[in-house]
Amino acid sequence: MKKNQLLIFTPLIFFLLFLIDGQFSSLLKVWSNGNALTTSHLLIIAIIFATKRLPMRYLVITTFIIGILMDSYFIGVLGINAVTLPLIAYFASSISDAIHENPVIEFFSLIIFITGYEIAILIIQLTFNLAKFEFVSFIGNLLAPTLLFNGLIFILLYKPFRFIFWGKIGKKIPNL
Repeated sequence: MKKNQLLIFTPLIFFLLFLIDGQFSSLLKVWSNGNALTTSHLLIIAIIFATKRLPMRYLVITTFIIGILMDSYFIGVLGINAVTLPLIAYFASSISDAIHENPVIEFFSLIIFITGYEIAILIIQLTFNLAKFEFVSFIGNLLAPTLLFNGLIFILLYKPFRFIFWGKIGKKIPNL
C-alpha cells in the first residue's frame, strides 16, 4: 500500500482489528471454560508493523482514538486503553530505528510490548481498585496464555501484516 493510502486506511484497519481482538478473546475464554483469560492483541501487532511507515504523531493520535473506542466498547471505564495504546505507539515509534527489520527481533519486541501492555492495564486497574491481583494467577492464567497465543498469531500473520504495512515499496519483505 502507498503511504497516502496507508494513512487513510490505518484507522479502519485498527478499528477492525480491535473488534476482531474482542471476538477472539471472548471465543478463547469460552473455549477454556473461563480458566485461561487469553487476550488477543492483533491491534498491538499491527501497531508494531505500522511504526516503520507512519509518523509517530499520527499513530499516537490514532491509537488514542481507538483506545477511547476500546474503553467504551469493552471496559466501560475510559482511560485504560486510551493511555496504554498511545504509549505503545510512542515507544514503538521511538525505538523503531534501533530495531532491525528481523522477524526474530520483531517477535521479541512484540512479547515485550504485550507484557508491558498487560502490566500497565493491571497497574491502572489496581490503582483504581478495579481488579484483585494474585501474581501466580496473573502469570499462569493471563500473561502466559496471552503471550503464547499472540506469538502464534504473529508467526501466522507476519507476512500479511508486512505486506499491508510495507507493501512492495522500498525494501524487500524478508522470509520468515
